[in-house]
Amino acid sequence: MFSKRIVLNGTENTRTLSNLVNKDGLHIKDNLLIRSDALHSITLEDEEVLKNEYNLKQVFDLRNITESDIKPDKITNVKIFNLPVLSKETIGVTKKGNDQKDFADFLKAVKEKEEPRGANKFMQNVYTQVVVAESASTAYKTFLHELLKSDGASLWHCSAGKDRAGFATILVLYILDFDMETIINDYLGTNHYYTPKVDRMIEHFGVEYTDTLWSVFGVEKEYLEVLFNVIDKNYGSFDNYLLKELEIDNNFKQEFKKKYLEVWTWK
Repeated sequence: MFSKRIVLNGTENTRTLSNLVNKDGLHIKDNLLIRSDALHSITLEDEEVLKNEYNLKQVFDLRNITESDIKPDKITNVKIFNLPVLSKETIGVTKKGNDQKDFADFLKAVKEKEEPRGANKFMQNVYTQVVVAESASTAYKTFLHELLKSDGASLWHCSAGKDRAGFATILVLYILDFDMETIINDYLGTNHYYTPKVDRMIEHFGVEYTDTLWSVFGVEKEYLEVLFNVIDKNYGSFDNYLLKELEIDNNFKQEFKKKYLEVWTWK
């Protein structure tokens, strides 16, 4: 099972976490925690859905400053936190340029990078950086502590909603006592929601770009293995990472669970 998509005209990967069930059979409360890709293409109708149906109050933009400046979120009257996880532009995470030609050049560069698995290896490096980079620790710590103080629904996103926002979701679910199978399945859910978009792009750019497009827009369990190995190597355990880098102790965890979890009942 993975989180349920919120159907919007301007996004591919906006999902509410409220359908997920943790180790103790508790559900995340309705319409409070939302993961997404970027909001630069949302319509007025999309904005009304997020505000009126989901009571959206704050957005956490995990992209770097350049990405946010080029494609700012199109949503008003909500609090926006700009929390760049990775402070420098990195090919494979930030798509330089804003038009079809620039993106075609980007795909070609990724496809030709080093070797057939060059893009895959690069993405593994990205997952290392979201753990060890100082900017990442600052961003995720602020994100989690603001979630605990929030009033209303919170949405977090990066560009495609899969890597930087994916790790943010892993942190949230881990603190809320979800088992690793559920956490991994939700992470891999991006591949399900992005399949129509990738199919369209393969048709446009050519089948020779299939692997490259999936490296750019998809996720792999292998990336998570890198992530967890880096955490274990540097901190000894996930809980030590949370405590040392993000200041998440047992008291925080209990308050977080009290705020976001409930026993599911028929409504």
